[in-house]
Amino acid sequence: DPGRDRDGDGVDECTDCDDLNRNVGPGNPDACNDRDDDCDGRVDEDQACADCAVVEGEVRYALCPAPQAWFDGHRTCARQGGVLAIPVNDADRMLLAEAAGMVLADRWWIGANDGSEEDEWVDREGVQIQMPPFADRQPNGGDDQNCATLDPSQDGAWADEDCLAALPVICQLPQ
Repeated sequence: DPGRDRDGDGVDECTDCDDLNRNVGPGNPDACNDRDDDCDGRVDEDQACADCAVVEGEVRYALCPAPQAWFDGHRTCARQGGVLAIPVNDADRMLLAEAAGMVLADRWWIGANDGSEEDEWVDREGVQIQMPPFADRQPNGGDDQNCATLDPSQDGAWADEDCLAALPVICQLPQ
């Protein structure tokens, strides 16, 4: 059936470059995920994908405001030469909260997760993080929220979130 719309996004398969994914099609934003989400033949060309501000603390960070899923954030950080940050010390969390809050007041993705075992928060190598700096009443998402965020409105305290939520990303860069 030429012209059908298998993903139900209102764009037929002749125009949609991925008719099995409703988040991909002409007119969609490019999500900074190494894919052509807007079907224009270019990957991650939106200005937001290139606009990461560098912040210096005990380590170097990049604040990348383009909203994306946690898993896509790993690729965004790799493009910056870094990894999703895991700021545990108070000084860097406060610095990042202030800088990130000036860009977007929303929560920002960081690299910790408890996807393997509930309430066991680990870093990117799977090493358990001792006393993760969560905000009061956090984490609170159970099995549905396995990725950590930094909350500028809570002085950089962490919260948990669904890994598929579209949030900006904090990367840790090499020195």
